Amino acid sequence: YSVDNSWGDDGNMNYGVQFGITNNTNSGISGWELVVEIDGLKGCEGWNGTYSQNGNTVTVTNAEYNGDIQPGSTVVIGCNLNTDKELKINRAELNKTQCVVKAGNVNQNNQNNQNANGNGTSEADVDALLERSKDGEQGDDWLHTDGNKILDKDGKQVWLTGVNWFGYNTGTNTFDGLWNSELKSSVKAIADHGFNLIRVPMSAELINSWAAGEYPKANYNNAYNTELNSMNSLQIFDYFLKLAEENGIKVMPDVHSAETNASGHTVNLWYTDKVSAEDYYKALEWMADRYKDNDTIIAYDLKNEPHGKPYEADKAAIWNDSDS
Repeated sequence: YSVDNSWGDDGNMNYGVQFGITNNTNSGISGWELVVEIDGLKGCEGWNGTYSQNGNTVTVTNAEYNGDIQPGSTVVIGCNLNTDKELKINRAELNKTQCVVKAGNVNQNNQNNQNANGNGTSEADVDALLERSKDGEQGDDWLHTDGNKILDKDGKQVWLTGVNWFGYNTGTNTFDGLWNSELKSSVKAIADHGFNLIRVPMSAELINSWAAGEYPKANYNNAYNTELNSMNSLQIFDYFLKLAEENGIKVMPDVHSAETNASGHTVNLWYTDKVSAEDYYKALEWMADRYKDNDTIIAYDLKNEPHGKPYEADKAAIWNDSDS
């Protein structure tokens, strides 16, 4: 197994974990059930299988497409684990036979993983998926304000009704919930329910990784979202912007926290020991420059909620020139 990311959340820990189930026997496996015992387990949400939890034990049964494991082959599943302590896997059984459990790199080149039996996309497909819709015309849908009103280019008043969609701030490195849903149909469903704005919380740490040409792994259900399997986390965001435009939705990136952390909103300030104020500003500048010509992005939320209490002195956000 491999731990791709981890973050704190209200005193507990979250881990994005991939398990590689390798058949080291001489016979094929047809249908499997994996039972894993984990210290202090509080919750589990996973993909590429059906998951259930009983105390510290998670039971995973195969999905329709990955039940067969040929000799020497590996099936990869993934999950987000919530525990009250550091991750410790005590034991695992596959089809009631005890397994060898070890940490390491999970083999992605196997029969039933990222591409869900060969249904993935090629690099050429990614370029096509990211290409703007033929009906889209850059710059034809800018909004502007007049007094207390938001207007379109023709002067018609626009009402914005929005939702939040977390994940780019938590360590998922894409949208939370895609382990149980499909991105394309989810964006359409948001529009169909009458919403025309999505606020996307992000971390400055993630944005600066993108700016440096580094793309932390996006965690989602690879079988439900095969078109994403050849995309990195930034490309998935760009694809989301295209889907938003096609469904009449505007987007407001929200630099929610300095560090990638599901509890980043509890940090008072826009900088930490790990991410400086200058790093934070650079993240905002990079986003603004990259998307300056994209009329799907309507605004930026510069910082979720700077806050603090008077007794926290310079550890709290202050709205004037005082010391408290």
